[in-house]
Formats: sequence, structure tokens, C-alpha cells
Amino acid sequence: MINQKKPFYKQWWFIAIVVFFVIAAIGATQEDGKTEDNHIIEKVSTKEENENSNSKKETVVNAVPKTTIDTSVFEYATTADVTDAIDINKHVTVKLSVSEDAQPGISSQHVLNQTFDFLQQEDLNGAETVTIFVTQKEKKIFQFTVNKNEFMPNETDPMGSLVLASSEIEMMSKEVEEFSKAMEW
Repeated sequence: MINQKKPFYKQWWFIAIVVFFVIAAIGATQEDGKTEDNHIIEKVSTKEENENSNSKKETVVNAVPKTTIDTSVFEYATTADVTDAIDINKHVTVKLSVSEDAQPGISSQHVLNQTFDFLQQEDLNGAETVTIFVTQKEKKIFQFTVNKNEFMPNETDPMGSLVLASSEIEMMSKEVEEFSKAMEW
């Protein structure tokens, strides 16, 4: 009998290579579609470049937060950082920095009043608690947590009082505490 060789596509090593590439292709396809839980991929811009009369397009893609919690109501804050954990523990944290020249007590009063509008935005739906802390010169001066289920906005009571009625004050600097006593918070 003549010993004939199998065709290369029936050899064990060729089949192993094909299986390896199929598994790698499936894995690569699954990785391309993934994004982080709190981010969606959004096309930001398209750049066109001309090089030696060859036109090429480059698409720039960035990951952006899934929600757009609006902090623009905090007019007197120099910066505002939001941690949105509504999906995880139904909580939002807002860190506000105020001007170094501002009075800590007045800045805290502004934050309380502006929190009234902040709490009513749709992007906070699903949050049960919202912690807001205020820093000045990188030092925390005021922190409180609002229980949104207890927050009852109305047109007759002062905004800051309504926020405080549904909040637990967790920290006040000496200056803010003195101001709060004078203002009878």
C-alpha cells in the first residue's frame, strides 16, 4: 500500500490554527462592543487633514458620562464635581469649591439656597440621597446630606430652610457654625 499524506487542511496543526483564529476573532468582536457601565461612547468630532493632496479623515471618540447632572445652579461655586452613583446605591455626591475671598457662612447659605433648584432636576430621579460638601482653599467648610424622599418644595418657605428640613448636617467649620447661629438655621 502506498502511504498518502492527508491534505494540509485536514492536518491536526492546521485545524488547531483555524480554531485559534476563530476564537480570537470572536473575543475581539465582543471586546469592541463593550463600554464602561457609567459611560457611553460618543462621537466628538471629525478632523480632516490634507497631506500631499491625499485627504484623510480621523474620527475622535471620547467616553462621556451617561448622565448630565447639571451643577450650573451653583452660581457662586468656582468648581463643581459630581459623583453619580444612582445606579449603584441611589446616591449622588457633589463637591463644590468656593472662592477663597468669599465669606464661608455666606457661601454656605448660597449653596443651601441653590440646592433647592438642584434637587428638582430630572437627572436626579432615582437618587434617594444627595451629599453636598463645600470646600474653600481646599479645606472642607460645610457638608450635608439631603434625603430626597423628605424634600418637599413649596413657594412659601425659604429655599434654604426647605433643604435643611430634609437634611442631616454632617460637618460645619467654626465660621459656618457661627454664621448659622446668627441666621438661626
